[in-house]
Amino acid sequence: MNIGIDNVAAMFELTQTVIQRGYQNIGLLCANQEQWIFQQHLQGWYKAMMRHHMSPNRVINAAEPPTFSTGAAQLPEFILAWPELDALVCVSDELACGALYECQRRRIKVPDDLAIVGFGDSDVSRGPPPLTTMAVPHRKIGIEAGRALLARLNDGNWTAHAPIASKLCLRDSC
Repeated sequence: MNIGIDNVAAMFELTQTVIQRGYQNIGLLCANQEQWIFQQHLQGWYKAMMRHHMSPNRVINAAEPPTFSTGAAQLPEFILAWPELDALVCVSDELACGALYECQRRRIKVPDDLAIVGFGDSDVSRGPPPLTTMAVPHRKIGIEAGRALLARLNDGNWTAHAPIASKLCLRDSC
């Protein structure tokens, strides 16, 4: 059983939104996460970037966990490697908020100098400035997983359903 969102479609939509808002030099910040999720995020990212004939090569995959500290520590790496960077897509809200903090510390204006988006719509995404993010409906996923498990336990039959829809949350950071 596999119940969840379509990570490829969600990352594609998030990246596409950044592109449609006029950003040209976009980076992707990843961190240590499940390999299959990483592959899906990367696939959605590449699909959006290639569709718009943009370079998909501004990617950093940190070996550290996707935390606030990792996001703050990786932003200087992006700026050093790609000083033209005008937007940063992060695979978690915690990474994105860490990058936001580092922007504030360096007096980089978000979104004027650098737009930042996250993934997950966690509580930290609501802090100043509010983070543009892709909402993952964890509660709905849990309910559907419970229903599927009960169906399997009760009669042994479970039919796969379409992925649960994620939702783009447009806020001030992009």
